[in-house]
Parts: sequence; C-alpha cells; structure tokens
Amino acid sequence: MPIDYGSIDKRGTYLELPPLTMPQNSFNNFLFYSTYTLTCLEDRAWSFALALAMQSLGGMRLVSIQQFAEGIACIILSGIIGKHCDNVSRKKSIIQVVAMNNAPLIFACLCFTVCLSLRETGFNLLYTPLLGLGMVLSAINRLGLNQEKNCLARDWVVVLAKSGTLSRLNAILISLDQLTNVITPLIAGALISLLRLQTTLVILGITGLATMLLKGIALIALLKREPRLLVKEVKGELVVNHDDPSVPGVLATYWHQKIFSAAFGLALLFMTVLSFDGLALGYGQSAGLSDTVLGGFKSFSSLCGILGAISYAFVERQIGVRKTGFFGFTKYYF
Repeated sequence: MPIDYGSIDKRGTYLELPPLTMPQNSFNNFLFYSTYTLTCLEDRAWSFALALAMQSLGGMRLVSIQQFAEGIACIILSGIIGKHCDNVSRKKSIIQVVAMNNAPLIFACLCFTVCLSLRETGFNLLYTPLLGLGMVLSAINRLGLNQEKNCLARDWVVVLAKSGTLSRLNAILISLDQLTNVITPLIAGALISLLRLQTTLVILGITGLATMLLKGIALIALLKREPRLLVKEVKGELVVNHDDPSVPGVLATYWHQKIFSAAFGLALLFMTVLSFDGLALGYGQSAGLSDTVLGGFKSFSSLCGILGAISYAFVERQIGVRKTGFFGFTKYYF
C-alpha cells in the first residue's frame, strides 16, 4: 500500500518506508556519486592548498596551530551540529551543511590570497586580522565538510542501499574518495608550481562557488526522485544523554553504543598511523621538495588506499566481515 507522504511531520519522521529504488536507477546513482565526488574533490584540493598556504605564511608552527584549531572545533561542535541534523529533515540539513562547507572555503581563499599579497608588499595592518579570520573560516569549513560527508556516506547511503549492497556501496565511496586524492594533489601541485599559490587559491574559491551550486542542484534533484530520503526511520531512542550535544554528553552516548569496543579499537588504530596531512606537507616544503613532488607523494598514498578498498570488497565477499577484519588487523601489525 502506498504511503501518504502528506502525513510526514516537519522532522521527516515516519515508521513505514517505501520500497528501495536507488540500486535500480542509474541516474540516481549518478547524482549521488557525483555529489560525493565533488565533496571529496573540494576536501582534497583545499587540504593540500591550505597546508602549503599555512607553511608559506607562518611555517610549521602556523600549520600546527591551524590543525589544532580545526581539531578542537570538531571535538567541541561536531556533536551539536550532528544533533541539529538529526532533528531536521534531510533536505534542510544537507542544504545547511553544504553552505557551511563551501561558503567559509570561498572566503578563506580570499583571506589567504590577500595575506600572501600583503606579505609581499609589506603592508601589515590587515595581515593578522585576515590571517586569523581565514583560520577560523577554515575550521568552520572542516566542520561543514565532515558533516556533509557524514550525511552522504553514513546516512544517505544506508537509506539508498539495497539489502546486501551496503558494503559494496561503501567500498565505492571509499574508492571515489581515494581516487580524488590521487588526482587532486597532482593537479593542485602543478597549478601552484605554474601559477603561484595566490592564483591557485583564487581558482579554488571560484571552484568552491561552482561546486556549491552543482551539489545543491544535484541533491535537490535526488531528493525529488527518491522519496525514501524524505523519510526518517525511527528505530528507537537512546535514553542516555540523548538531548545533550555537549562533549561529555557525546562521550557518554558513545560509551553506551553497542559498537563502542569496535569504534574504540578503530580510534586506537588511527593513533598508530602517521597521516600524510598538513604537517607532512609543510615539512616536505620546508625541506625543499617542490609542490609537484609533494602532490605525487600524496597521490601515491591514496593509490594504496584505493587498492585497499578494492581488496576489502573482494575478500569480504569470500570470507565474511569478521574474518576480513581479523585478517586486516593481523596483517597490519606484520
């Protein structure tokens, strides 16, 4: 029996769900994957350019300060933003996080471009305020970007996935993310080497405006074509600190999840990995490596990530999730 969507409340809450449609609709797939790819392209290009901009403006110390500010902002505010997205419809939440991602990126590009120009001219009156504003905007961009990726890769994909295809779709999303990290650093490094960092930042700002419009059009079209996304399934309420988006509340909620042990183990695993992030890029540049070479190193690391995602999807189908996880865990330490 068809569902009366007129009875859905303003939060999009409804217990009964319509049949899945996305796996059979190639255009819906195209809209979803295109949007996620654009998000990943923005993430990878901006992360690469931002690290080099911080290195050029203030050396390794400024790179560290900027990454510390982003980390603190994510720890304090991610729970609040996530709680807000849970309380509103998917359409409203995705529009808000896309704007929260792209708008700060555009203005941060402008701030850092002006700072690089002021440093060359020796006019320092506006340098420090614009530098601080740009770093704040970068932190806001990171919050919006993380939430946008969470909405698409943690929420939308679950709703749109057909039974038995979620692991395959997740592998596709990971592969797309890593593929953009193979291509983007090479392009960004070449642009910085050929056109200078200021020009590359201007290009990134213009591109950020264009991708914001493209993502908005694609996501609204997908919402119209896939009514399942307009519905939020209620599977039960978590009673512990459910309405507390603060850091202690988020940690308490995290503690009471059934998958806490697995998530905590994953967190410990990340502590043993030195990511090829802004600090590594800044150090490489300070050591005299060219922007193109740095982009090549970052691309190679992402190529290895793509191979890992592809091999996971294959091995998981052969021996199951638990054995695959155990195999990857033991192989990592050997």
